[in-house]
Amino acid sequence: MQKRLDQISKHMGWVMTRTARSPIFSQSHDFSCFVTDPDGTLIANADGIPIHTGGGGFAVRALLRDFAGRIFPEDVFILSDPYVAGGNHLPDWVIARPIFVSGTDRLAGFCCNRAHQSDIGGGLAGTYNPEATEIWHEGIRLPVLKLIDRGTVRDDLWNLLLINSRTADLLDGDLRAMLGSTEVGAQRVTALVDELGIQSYFDHLAGVLDHADARMRDAISALPDGVYLGEDHTDNDCFEKVDIAVRVAMTVREHVLGKGTIA
Repeated sequence: MQKRLDQISKHMGWVMTRTARSPIFSQSHDFSCFVTDPDGTLIANADGIPIHTGGGGFAVRALLRDFAGRIFPEDVFILSDPYVAGGNHLPDWVIARPIFVSGTDRLAGFCCNRAHQSDIGGGLAGTYNPEATEIWHEGIRLPVLKLIDRGTVRDDLWNLLLINSRTADLLDGDLRAMLGSTEVGAQRVTALVDELGIQSYFDHLAGVLDHADARMRDAISALPDGVYLGEDHTDNDCFEKVDIAVRVAMTVREHVLGKGTIA
C-alpha cells in the first residue's frame, strides 16, 4: 500500500514536470506532491521539498476547518497564507483536491500539490523581497479558497490571481499543471479504493501509519537517554550582516513510552 501510494505521488510529479509552463516546475522542481487521509494526515509523498510535504497536513486541516460541511465532489481548493491557511511562505501555493469514494459523499482523503509560483505581486518581482518589513510587502495572501466549485472553475477568483502576478502567463499554465496533477492523483487513489473497498483501504492506511510509528520508536529507542544539542549559524538577517545562532535541544527519555520518545 505504501509503495502504491508513493508511486501515485510520483505520477503526480511527472504530470507536473511535463505540463508546467514555468521552469521553476519543469527544471527546478520547486514543488511537491502528496496524499493525505480524510483528516489531513500525510500518508504518502514523492521526492520534493521537505517543508512542502512535512507541513502538508496543516494546509489540509485548515481546509477542513474553514469548509466543514461544504466540501463536495469535483471541488478543488487553493491556499498559501502561513498564518490562517497552513501555508509555509506566500509564493508556495497549495492545490488540494478532495477524493471521494465512488458514488458517495464519503471522503477518502486529499491529493495535493504545493508549488512555488514565479511571481505573486508584492514589492519586488520574483516572489522574494529582502526589503519587506511586513507580510503584505511579499505578495498576495491566500486564505483557503474554493478555486473549482463542483467542477466549475471560479473565473472571478482565477482572474484575481492572474492580475496580481507580473507573470500571469506563467501562472496560468502552472496552475493548470497543478490541477492536472492532482486530478490524475485523485483518479488513481479512487481506483485503489474501488479495488480494495473503502474499509480495507482505511485499514491499510492505519497499517501504514502504525508501521511508520513503530519504525520511528525503534530508531529512538536505539539512542541512549540524554539531551542532544545542535547549533547552526546564519551570517545575515536579510538586512545586514549579523551572526545569528539557531539552537535546538532534543531530549530522549526511554521510560516515557516504553520504546522511547522525544521531548
